[in-house]
Amino acid sequence: MFYCPVCRTVLDRTKSAKGLVWTCAGCGGHASTITILRKNVAGPFVSNLWGTIIEGEGLRPRPDRPCPSCARSMSEITSETITGPVEIDVCRGCRFFWFDPGEIERFPAPPPAVVEPELHPRAREALALATIEAIRLRHEPAAFENAPPDEWWKILATIVGLPAETEEVGLSRKPFLTWGIGLLIVIVGLLTIPSLDVWVRDYGLLPADPLRSGGLTLLTSFFLHGGWLHLLGNLYFLIVFGDNVEDFLGHSRYLLLLVLAALVGDAAHIASDPESIRHAIGASGGISGIIAFYALAFPRNQIGICLPFF
Repeated sequence: MFYCPVCRTVLDRTKSAKGLVWTCAGCGGHASTITILRKNVAGPFVSNLWGTIIEGEGLRPRPDRPCPSCARSMSEITSETITGPVEIDVCRGCRFFWFDPGEIERFPAPPPAVVEPELHPRAREALALATIEAIRLRHEPAAFENAPPDEWWKILATIVGLPAETEEVGLSRKPFLTWGIGLLIVIVGLLTIPSLDVWVRDYGLLPADPLRSGGLTLLTSFFLHGGWLHLLGNLYFLIVFGDNVEDFLGHSRYLLLLVLAALVGDAAHIASDPESIRHAIGASGGISGIIAFYALAFPRNQIGICLPFF
């Protein structure tokens, strides 16, 4: 409960058309928050007043008037109105104001609400139909055949069944991390694919012993691929979707997403058959996390793909 800073009696909680205030039956004063004050007084006046209070200009301590909310001493500030200066008590911490009788009435009132003329029924109907049509167009997916990709490689990718962005999405930064990881995957592929069995045996993820080599295989298995088709497929999805996600998240958070997604993919594979002695390799787990984040972060980006019809 709140107490009157003048009479020290309990304030009455009063609900008005523009919010709650706390009134004193003894002295006739009342307390209100700045939110309620903005609804009852002209906005620019309240903004200027509160800016002055925040800066502390002209504030004078009032130890004889405790705040109704926190009981700490309120401050007093002089505010100029068209009828002369008004002394106002305020608690900056609680954003509480105390008004003695007749004080708030001297503040400028807010402008009256503008009453819009009632539309003719036909005009209302036309407006409703236009709104519905705008919503339909906003949510209607664009037909791929009417907006094919501009680049030849995107057209070729969609023909072979790979997705491609039909519209170029501008980037605010270079996706160096995506390019670097892609280059590293290619270099590892050049070194390992000719003698893949040896590399998979030593550096692939083994579900029956996932922490072998100190858990290093959880990382190294990401860069190993079962062949060039496997590698190029993962590399394509990394480049197409990774640049936008890296641009959205920034380099550090993008790398964190990729690592966490790869570890989640490893954990899911291990959980599916914990006793398996077949090695798992590939970047699919981490890249799947990037694709999932892309779908959530860019729901309106248009992705095209060609599906064969027989």
